[in-house]
Amino acid sequence: LQDTVLATIFFTAQDQYEGYPLLFRTRELLQEYAARTPRFQAVFVDPANEPVRARELAEKYRIDATRLPMTIMISYQGRRILVPVEAVLQKENDTLGRPHPVFKGESAFTSALMRLLDPRTPVAYITTGHGEFEAFNPGKGARVMSNFVASLKAEGFEVRRFFLSGAKAVPADCSCLIIPGAYIPFG
Repeated sequence: LQDTVLATIFFTAQDQYEGYPLLFRTRELLQEYAARTPRFQAVFVDPANEPVRARELAEKYRIDATRLPMTIMISYQGRRILVPVEAVLQKENDTLGRPHPVFKGESAFTSALMRLLDPRTPVAYITTGHGEFEAFNPGKGARVMSNFVASLKAEGFEVRRFFLSGAKAVPADCSCLIIPGAYIPFG
């Protein structure tokens, strides 16, 4: 880090996600980040108890005030990323298929930091034309791949299709090449 990273957390003490103490776990995690470097700073703003301060910050950073409850803004060198609560706390099914909340804050915050540190958009290419699971059109494995593509986009990737043949080189801007189950030889 060349400069200070500022994480502004717009949570209230009452914010819970299906009984999960969101503020407590978020504060705990961000204290771990701050312990690693003096260039990481976390500021907690409670929109319920500090509505004027929350509104002022929303105006200053041009944040839609309706997004303030349960939102985190991470800024670095004049760039900002909003991390919604859906990225921090996700629903996953347990072994019996019952949904329960899972804290994904470390992944969400680290991904946001990486995008701020390197503002170039990473590009993921997904191969097509060799019997792969379909990522771009309905068909074989479309549901699984559509969720995977959505996850890549949520992590800040631009996702493109790519027909790989023996004579064609991987594009220079490729950050990640994905070959999802090809069964026809590349040639």
